[in-house]
Amino acid sequence: MSADIIRAIPAVLREVEEHRISSHAALELLGVTHESSALDTGHADFIAQQSHPAIIPFADLTIYAPSHVYHPWPQSSTHLMRQAIGASPCQAAILEIGCGTGAVGLSLAPPDACNELTLSDNDPAALAAAEINAMANGRFARVVKSDLFSAFEGDRQWDLIVFNAPLLFAAPGGLYHAMAIDTDGLLIERFMHELPARLKPAGSAYVAWAEGQGLDLPALAEKQNLTTQVRATDRRGSGIVVNILEVKHA
Repeated sequence: MSADIIRAIPAVLREVEEHRISSHAALELLGVTHESSALDTGHADFIAQQSHPAIIPFADLTIYAPSHVYHPWPQSSTHLMRQAIGASPCQAAILEIGCGTGAVGLSLAPPDACNELTLSDNDPAALAAAEINAMANGRFARVVKSDLFSAFEGDRQWDLIVFNAPLLFAAPGGLYHAMAIDTDGLLIERFMHELPARLKPAGSAYVAWAEGQGLDLPALAEKQNLTTQVRATDRRGSGIVVNILEVKHA
């Protein structure tokens, strides 16, 4: 992306977030085409970074992240998730739940892979950003407003399901961000209950899970006749251990 486009995106996205223009109109205003971009993120506090719009390089993409939509900075679980998944599949049906900016899903759907990509979220700001990031980076994705699987037909299944779930079950120090807090783990628990019917027999799901939050995700998966394997781990200075689990049918 050119410097002029980068400078224009925050103002245009605000128009989208306030429902004054559509995502398609925003792209027309920006005249967006994809170029690689480098960005020095500095050493600002990670949570504070979420409060400001940003342009962030991710894999071979340039991602716009509006304020309070989870930013795919290098220290985020988004990068850990992408590392865990590895090579992009080919000719696969892919669903990213809670997609935020869409960074992970879009990185899994390069034009030559012929993948069918669906990005879903329950936050209109995230959906607007995901749609713009798809078009800006020359990727095709269906963008759907959904609470987990609620917007999809009952028999719809995918080869690959990605859920970079909120890692904390309670807000430290009274801080609350919907993108980071899953109160009492109810969301991830509901996801695991609904997953078996949505995952193809030979499919894989990748789920972010922080140990020590009061929910034993591997044990919960076993009750659903699913298997889990840790594919990536990040032991953070805060004491939180973040795992990316690959989940399959037993």
